[in-house]
Order: sequence, then C-alpha cells, then structure tokens
Amino acid sequence: MNTTYAIIALIALLLFISIFSFRMISRKRRKLHLQRKNKRKAFRLSFIDKECTIRPTASVEPTFDGFLRDISSSGMKVISYEDLVGLYKVNVIFELEEVFSINGVIKRKKPLKNDTFEYGIEFVSLDEDTEQRLFKILWDKSREKVII
Repeated sequence: MNTTYAIIALIALLLFISIFSFRMISRKRRKLHLQRKNKRKAFRLSFIDKECTIRPTASVEPTFDGFLRDISSSGMKVISYEDLVGLYKVNVIFELEEVFSINGVIKRKKPLKNDTFEYGIEFVSLDEDTEQRLFKILWDKSREKVII
C-alpha cells in the first residue's frame, strides 16, 4: 500500500514538473515574439500620388520627379520613375499646406512594376520648428479622415 502511494506521488511530481517546464518554454517563446523592435518612430499619413521633387543635397541639378506615398515626422516613402543610382543624401521638396524642403537619406530602395522604384527616406538634421509644423499638419490631416 505504501508503494502505491509512493508511485502515485512520483507520477504527480513528474506531471507537475512537465507542466511547469512546458509553461516556461511557451512563455519564453511568447516573450521573444513580443520583444521585436518597432522601427517606426511616428504615425504615418498615406497619400494618393502627392507630387514631390527629389534632388541630391550636394547640388541643385539634376532634379527628379516623384510621388509621395506616405509620410511621418521622421521619414517618407516616395515612388519615382527614376532609378536614383548612387544617391544617398537627398533633398525632398513637397507641399502640404506649406512648402517643405527636407534633407534625408535613402534607407531602402525597392523596384516596382512599370519601371518604378519605391524609396524609403529617413529625415536627417530636421530642425525642431520644421518637425513641429510637419507633425501638426499631419496630425490635423489624420483627424480629418481624408485622403490627400
């Protein structure tokens, strides 16, 4: 009779250890999944083909035409028919209630259909006043719930 209780206690202990270890493993997996870094620093406002001009920061010429797809106070996505080979630092000029001329670096380039390219541009050396004006305009536009 004592051996029966000992066997039942041992089985219960093994069952408890296996359940506890399974829960710990599944928690670790969940924590790893939740700890992915969010690369975006600000909310984005999307556009339907808002025109912009792209030029190298080193010179005024040449200029390239593009379309603003989305923008935040830290960067933008631009579509262009031009392959901006060799360009890293650019100046983007666009109008949102006022004309903005912002310097940035091309962080990402993705070829699209119809010989177009998508560029991810991160703003650099954006002064606080310009950033606040841009943020205010983006915030007001997002609250209007309209697509520009």
